[in-house]
Amino acid sequence: MEYDWGDNDPPILKTPGIQTPGAADALVFADESRNTVDDDIFRIYVNSTVMWPNSPTARHSNGATFAFGDGHVERWGWLGINTEQGHRVPAGNVSDLIRVQASIGP
Repeated sequence: MEYDWGDNDPPILKTPGIQTPGAADALVFADESRNTVDDDIFRIYVNSTVMWPNSPTARHSNGATFAFGDGHVERWGWLGINTEQGHRVPAGNVSDLIRVQASIGP
C-alpha cells in the first residue's frame, strides 16, 4: 500500500501501536489554521527546520486545541502565533514549533 506521507511511515491504527512518544504525549488531532487546511494532513518537519509547513490555528485566543493518543485534549497557547498563518512560514517563536515537534515523534 502507498501512503501519502511515505511508505516507510504507515498509519498507526490502534493505541498500542503508538510508541514514540507514548500515547499520552502523541498528537493525533491538530486544530490547524484555516489557511493551511487543504489535504487532511498536518505536516510538521521533525528536524532542524524552523518553519511551519502547516500551521496550528490561533483563532482560540492565540491558541489551538490538540487531541492525544490516550484520548485527552489540551488547549495550547502560543508565544509566537497570533494570527492565522499560511503554508511554510517561519516559526515566530521556535519554542512553539519545538513543542509540537516533540508531540509528533522522531
